[in-house]
Amino acid sequence: MGNKNTLMPKNILQEILTSVCMKLNRYFIMNNNTENKMTKSELQEKLTALYLRLNGYFTTGFIIHSSKDTKVDGEIDVLGVRFSNHQQKDRVISCSKFLDIPKDSKIDLIIGEVKGGKEKLQFNKSLRENDDRRYKLLTWLGFINDNDIPKIDNELSEKIATKKVNDSITFERIDYQSDLGLISIRPIIFAPDKLHPRKNQVKYIGGQTMLDFCLACFNPVKKRPTCETDYWSIDNWGEQFESLVRYFKLIEKNKDVNMNELYKHFKI
Repeated sequence: MGNKNTLMPKNILQEILTSVCMKLNRYFIMNNNTENKMTKSELQEKLTALYLRLNGYFTTGFIIHSSKDTKVDGEIDVLGVRFSNHQQKDRVISCSKFLDIPKDSKIDLIIGEVKGGKEKLQFNKSLRENDDRRYKLLTWLGFINDNDIPKIDNELSEKIATKKVNDSITFERIDYQSDLGLISIRPIIFAPDKLHPRKNQVKYIGGQTMLDFCLACFNPVKKRPTCETDYWSIDNWGEQFESLVRYFKLIEKNKDVNMNELYKHFKI
């Protein structure tokens, strides 16, 4: 009796080919990194923005303009805005508990300061000690009535002032009752090169917290039936996030990730 040639079902063949291509792509990217060069601070700010983006925040930076030639008066590393009805149930993963996202406000605004290495865990002096620069930020945001600016400015100045900290339980918060509803304004420090705050430190978000959350979003141990994570169009994340998203998606399953490994990958 002769042998009959049997064809492999098309869907199974496609899955095998996709798996092989992904593994080859992972090997090439991880061993022949040709990502655009960036500084350590740029990578830290991108990681912070991506972490917020994955938690439902629209993110941007902000330049505080100056009247002096060739100068700027300062910058905000990251601003994040999140609306209370945000949800992505198909992703299966919940938002990061470390962010303490308010449940009582309609909009949560994060004013984020990124501090790397051994930098002091405090907002920049240009924002802490200059009313005009805070005024430019608050008016740019657009949801605070002109008459309320001085009050919010005083509160923000107090919240970001350098002071002795007795605990790291909560983030500072300002509540503003706007025409849109209650808005929480939270100045938060992100410290990629640190782990978790000690009791006598200001509360901050550490690098490992951000890495673990990003990895859980992009590279789950088990396949999610409602949210595919192995796809080719990583460039859809745009120039800001593409290289970071590719790193998280192509890293080996169950591999420990830390900031030193991230810096090593990007040759920083």
